Amino acid sequence: MNGDFVMHNIAQPKGASTLYKWKSVLSIEKGAMALMEQHFPNTVKLPVIGNNDVMDHDQMPCTMTEHNIYFSQLFDAWFPTSNKISNRAEIQRTFLQGGFYRHDFAGKSSSLLALNTMYFMIENQCMLNKTNEQLDWFETQLI
Repeated sequence: MNGDFVMHNIAQPKGASTLYKWKSVLSIEKGAMALMEQHFPNTVKLPVIGNNDVMDHDQMPCTMTEHNIYFSQLFDAWFPTSNKISNRAEIQRTFLQGGFYRHDFAGKSSSLLALNTMYFMIENQCMLNKTNEQLDWFETQLI
């Protein structure tokens, strides 16, 4: 599933009351996933992060405190235990590192590699180390 469950101007411009607006964004994220579950109950749902699925518009969290809050809460919203994924713990491990993950489809010889392309935006250079971690992880998935 592509990102951007949230419309423009809901995520807060940088410098505003981030955590207050994040509650609104997170509520929309949970609602979108609940609708997907309602209409597609037997389908694996594998979302990726878009530029409106964040605390600050177009920006990933720049402090580790915000990073941990953001990825933990977004993971819980997007990957509830009701989601039909077989490797939830492994997805959680890498998603909490930076919003990227791998899902291997049961009984098939295919996988989905979900990357967090938000780290490649100039606005997100504050977490350049996370960009590099993700690329290192991605390389190991291809070998």
